[in-house]
Amino acid sequence: MKIQVGTLCFTCGSRIPANNNLLVMVVEIDHGLAPNSYRIRRVTGEHFYSTTLPTGVRRWQHDAEAWTARSRLRPVDPDGLLDQERQQHCLSA
Repeated sequence: MKIQVGTLCFTCGSRIPANNNLLVMVVEIDHGLAPNSYRIRRVTGEHFYSTTLPTGVRRWQHDAEAWTARSRLRPVDPDGLLDQERQQHCLSA
């Protein structure tokens, strides 16, 4: 599934377990910064447990937004299965 600005995703694959399985929204895409770079924001508004700056410096519980690679994002409902289930439930009720 193509991820666009506004897409809801879960985070995955971080070396910091506290940064995995967070619900985020893509707020910017910059393919010029690095291949497949996505700026994300937690839906809850809370800060990420840690973020790493392009310089390699790690910041702890400081940033509400972070840059990440496409491989670390999983769209919430890539196949529209939740919508299909809702429609079937409404038709059978």
